[in-house]
Amino acid sequence: MVPGLSNFVNSTWKKYKEDTNKLTTWVVLTAKGCDSSLTIFQDSPGKGPRLKGKARKLAKLAAVDDPKAASIPVARLNQLASVIVKSTTPIVQVPRAIVQAGIRAISLRKRFAVHFQENANYHPDVLRSNERHNHIISVLEKLLKTLEPRFQRRNDTQDSLDAEVENFSNKFAALNVEDTEDEDLPGEKLAVSEKAVIFSTKYELEVPKDDVKINTLFAIFCLFDDLLQLRLFLKELWEVYQDGSVTLIAAATITNTAFELAAKLEGELLAEFPSIKSNEDIFNGMYRYLLGDPDLSDEECSKAEGATVGLESIYRVPHLRLSEYMKEYHMQDNPGFLFFEKHREHVKYKPNSDRTKMNFDDRDTEDLQILMELLPECELMTRFFPREDPVLAEDELTRGLCQMMKTGVVPLWLAFATQVYLDIHHTMRSDVGRGLADLQAIASKFKNILDSYDEFALEYPPLRSEQLEDDRIAKILETIDHVIQQDLLGDFKKYLLSTKGAPKHLDPSKKPFQLLARHPLLCGVLAFSLILNMREAGLALINETGSILNTAHLYNALKANNPDMEEWNAMEEALFVHGPENIFLGSPPTTPEAFY
Repeated sequence: MVPGLSNFVNSTWKKYKEDTNKLTTWVVLTAKGCDSSLTIFQDSPGKGPRLKGKARKLAKLAAVDDPKAASIPVARLNQLASVIVKSTTPIVQVPRAIVQAGIRAISLRKRFAVHFQENANYHPDVLRSNERHNHIISVLEKLLKTLEPRFQRRNDTQDSLDAEVENFSNKFAALNVEDTEDEDLPGEKLAVSEKAVIFSTKYELEVPKDDVKINTLFAIFCLFDDLLQLRLFLKELWEVYQDGSVTLIAAATITNTAFELAAKLEGELLAEFPSIKSNEDIFNGMYRYLLGDPDLSDEECSKAEGATVGLESIYRVPHLRLSEYMKEYHMQDNPGFLFFEKHREHVKYKPNSDRTKMNFDDRDTEDLQILMELLPECELMTRFFPREDPVLAEDELTRGLCQMMKTGVVPLWLAFATQVYLDIHHTMRSDVGRGLADLQAIASKFKNILDSYDEFALEYPPLRSEQLEDDRIAKILETIDHVIQQDLLGDFKKYLLSTKGAPKHLDPSKKPFQLLARHPLLCGVLAFSLILNMREAGLALINETGSILNTAHLYNALKANNPDMEEWNAMEEALFVHGPENIFLGSPPTTPEAFY
């Protein structure tokens, strides 16, 4: 069963921060509850003269009340944990949710550290970076080890901390993302720990200046890890669509939402780390991670472009392809119809070939061929069709590519979405045109419904809605007739052939529906848009003509007169959804006098 997108709403980095903040806040506030005289913040050397007496006490109180000062050095946590463990009045049990938050944070940090250490060289600066990262892990592990005697066990089990950490680490190794729910035992005795839930002050782990660089790499690692899991999820989704287990609309709308989530994840990273000013900084960060050296210069990172290892996992290939396309095709630099000329060089895609037998270069060439069947179509739309046209519903990928054509900027999420588009082709191969077939089947069904309505309304003029026909129905029919059943872009290419002298090898009659036949994601979004527009038109018709109200009263009268009458499922559903009291303005009438 394909899981939902709920696991991707919050980024792994955000979950990590929430876990460490939850652990830190609980430790600090619980320690203060165990010892009210405890001072949380200690003086740090090199930050001004050492205060004494009343001045020192007031400074510490001010620091606690200042939310900007609520960062706790990792070393200080172990001292606070010892206070909790030694406390006898009260005796505190560590909630399982707090233990799990710590274990999740440690497991994620270890996953980052394992690959980083495997690829690191032995330069002293690199070794120091590894030591700093491992120091954070060791401090968190020592913290939980210190608290272990106060762990609240589930069902009186006595699993050691090492066993729990290993269990979580194994899950991470297998799944990469583990969104484990916090599990608290019924009626567990939290004692003073309850204050952590209601206390307004929040605490977080302090990041030393020496660790800022490695911490930034860790956040970038979390972003790409999220994108990897999202990509695997979408690959499985389209495999399920291919075998007929989900509909085109479901696959397309879920994928579209996933692209929005990817853009959100990228935006959150850029907002939190001012040092990351562009996508190049993000890619360079991943190169530093892949090569195990956080101190690589940007120039050294650019030399990693020649290495094939890791490029596919960080969407650098589609990013480079899109960037190259914009350098050559950007509208401001190359006005006219150059997209036609370059199109001819790459359209040699053979979907029946076996991709599993291709090497990296062959796969890269095939991906370029697939993209070169899509990008010129998007440029055609950008040049000649208004973006505000509500008839032409767009998916996020198409909208992003058209925006790229205008600005020349290729965001990371767009490279990710382009890779997912390629993955869809890799999954469906020669069956990729099924998306268009499904879309046209839905459009034909709706066209028949609208034709039937038109015939019916001719016989019963009170049911005709002139305003409805002028607005919603006209737009629906325009989409069906000119975009789905006819090849709108193909017709425009014919116009260019006849008036602008565009190359004849691009005669659309040779390859009809060049865009939709290769873009099942766009087909699914168009189908979903059709359904929404049809429902809006139906509701408008019902509200304007009162047809459902009149029919509901007639149906109710017939049922009251003949209780054994077979139920009308559609009407029963309408009554259930809207409520009989809203349809009948009270209880349904039950007497002949009330029927009228």
